[in-house]
Amino acid sequence: MTTIGESDRELWFIYSPADQPWSGLRVATFVKSTGFDIVLIHNELPERMGPRIWDDIREREQWHKVKAIGMPTMLEVAEAMKVL
Repeated sequence: MTTIGESDRELWFIYSPADQPWSGLRVATFVKSTGFDIVLIHNELPERMGPRIWDDIREREQWHKVKAIGMPTMLEVAEAMKVL
């Protein structure tokens, strides 16, 4: 079993200008795989949830990476939990 580490993931804002209910600004996690990126769009419509291949949806659905979002460190997560 392969474990995905923090360095293997990237968090991005992505955007599709398509005139569809699923288009617009979204947040997605990218996981580097051998030869391609797997993407999980977090605020996706329920019927479209699940991992997908970035090159496929970029071409078919006009998705674009807009801005990278820094992943929090474990220390930042632990500090945030102290205030709850």
